[in-house]
Amino acid sequence: MNTFAVYQVKLDRFIKDGNFISEDKAKQHFDISRGRVTNNDIVRHYQPVCTIEANDLNEVFHIGNVGPEDRIRRYNDTRMHSISVGDVIINEFTSKRYVVKPFGFEEL
Repeated sequence: MNTFAVYQVKLDRFIKDGNFISEDKAKQHFDISRGRVTNNDIVRHYQPVCTIEANDLNEVFHIGNVGPEDRIRRYNDTRMHSISVGDVIINEFTSKRYVVKPFGFEEL
């Protein structure tokens, strides 16, 4: 079993006056709708939200959406949503980075 860090978009960058800014505005920064993420995007727009103990990326995706909760270590000061397209998963043993695509994962 490995430890995987999960990174998600920093929501405060895309919320104004309590509402999400438009999708077009978000796409000016990057295009997560198709799972397109660069290493620069990770640094500028993402934050770590948890680590998950799993055997592989598919299991990370499953646990991040339906549990079990005891395999997720959430960071107290961040909000986490279920794992979805555009999220970044880092294998902490190999340091390989992957972005969640509409179907599967792509190594960054």
